[in-house]
Amino acid sequence: MEPVNIVQGTRCLYQEKIVRIQSHVDFQTVVGEYEATGATVVMPVKDLYPLTASAEAPHDVFLSVPADAYAEAQRRLEIIQPLLHVVASAALVAQVAESHGVGRSTIRRWLGRYKKGGTVVALVNKERTGGRGVSRLAPAVEAVLQQVILTHYPTLQAKAAAHVFEELQRKFHGSPLRLPSDKTLRARLNQMDLQTQEAKRFGARAAKERFAPTRPTTLQANYPLAVVQLDHALLNIVLVHEETRQQMCRPWLTIATDVYSRMVVGFYLAFEEPGAGGTGLCLAHAILPKETWLSERDVIGEWPCWGLMEALHLDNAKEFHGTMLQRASEHYGIKLLYRPPRRPEYGGNVERLIKTIKFHVRRLPGALVIPPAGVAGRSCPNARSSPCPRWSNGWPHTS
Repeated sequence: MEPVNIVQGTRCLYQEKIVRIQSHVDFQTVVGEYEATGATVVMPVKDLYPLTASAEAPHDVFLSVPADAYAEAQRRLEIIQPLLHVVASAALVAQVAESHGVGRSTIRRWLGRYKKGGTVVALVNKERTGGRGVSRLAPAVEAVLQQVILTHYPTLQAKAAAHVFEELQRKFHGSPLRLPSDKTLRARLNQMDLQTQEAKRFGARAAKERFAPTRPTTLQANYPLAVVQLDHALLNIVLVHEETRQQMCRPWLTIATDVYSRMVVGFYLAFEEPGAGGTGLCLAHAILPKETWLSERDVIGEWPCWGLMEALHLDNAKEFHGTMLQRASEHYGIKLLYRPPRRPEYGGNVERLIKTIKFHVRRLPGALVIPPAGVAGRSCPNARSSPCPRWSNGWPHTS
């Protein structure tokens, strides 16, 4: 048996059908195209056979076309038959198209295909190799693309799409296969399951916060001060001394918000870490009228939020489980309600308010640029356990 010349354009037999070699994947595999349908296929070299005289015969090509596709090709040939031996003028093409309910551009396309191929097989529709939701890439190219994506994208390194494309370029360097475009890579990334992708890149908690539905809490606030949420936040800003202008440290904000009205009912801002004292001062500010507090600060306006709340909704910080808060709440008839551990969404009102405050703090002079966790060389001054002295060697901040 004659050997097959494995070069681009060679016609040979694969699974008893005529194919034309397009490109090489490696030493054992090539990419080819079925001559009858135009479909692309990845073929092992060992399964390729040379064309014999009988294989070259036209009837083999006819036999390889499915019956329904061949019948449709014959119907098209009958439609364009009046145009084959005359000049296909615009008027004549329009007349044939109108009589058969076919577009004029379709008639001209069939004519061109038939004149180029010379047989009815030329009018057979080729199998689609792409379309909405279907890859237009050759199978070998698609396989390499998916391998690069799975190896470099859904990892804790959280590489950007541009970095993955660089890896794809390295993979295709020196290969006869055509490199997919950056746009194609990004389209494949967008087709991935976003929640699974987020979990592998940033962790299960980040994926849950972004995609998992937030279940409503059991709290029902049907009137003001029915439920008040309270929480602490370390603000990302360095404050300075009022007189010397020397840097002090980052302030802690304790804030209470009414669940029904979404209004802030009280707060306490200080340099010391949160504790029973700061919690008590915040609650005192929330319960007492605000007129005196506003006048002492020359604030013109009203803050009509005061009075005992029926329930306090808290997280599981140690100061919220202390004896002082327990006895004070019993004395004033305030119920203490606690969130499930490690479930910040159950305190969504106050958590969202704190996030908004931190967003606006970022544009103030002295706002910090907090680096990602785990940066070597410095310790982030965000831990409660670290003291808060006058601080001048911390993270860089805006002037």
